[in-house]
Amino acid sequence: MTEATDLDVILQKVSIPGGSRLLAFLAYLLGPIGWIIAYLFGRDKPFVKFHIRQSSGLWGGLFIGIVAWILIGGVILVIPFFGPMLAAASFALVIALVAACVLLWLKGMWNAITGQLHILPLFGERAEYWLGGERRKAKLQTTAYELAAYANLAENSQS
Repeated sequence: MTEATDLDVILQKVSIPGGSRLLAFLAYLLGPIGWIIAYLFGRDKPFVKFHIRQSSGLWGGLFIGIVAWILIGGVILVIPFFGPMLAAASFALVIALVAACVLLWLKGMWNAITGQLHILPLFGERAEYWLGGERRKAKLQTTAYELAAYANLAENSQS
């Protein structure tokens, strides 16, 4: 309960400029090209770097999921009779992954354009850890991380 109150106080101090919001939005919208554009023009902005990490985690998770399905599907296909049926049935998992990624992609773009720092489910935690976010343990609560991130932004926006 106190974290939400502290977060509200910090949010009142933070004002994310429109340019940073646009760069963060482009990181989601254009994928790898957007990451390059956002990094080139916003490398010194923590808000932009956060959304570059979240977007790359989302796209990376989708890519890894599809490649894993192709590899596993190729192995399953050699099983006589049931192999092709299992490979086709496992395609439903890929469809679910793509649907989830589309929803997370839209949520990420919304977070970027509205100036919010929310870790995306599924891939956001890993992206922060692997791509040099706060280098924290995955078991830490997301709310505490968001509070620390907003405090960092508040500190940097005032200078």
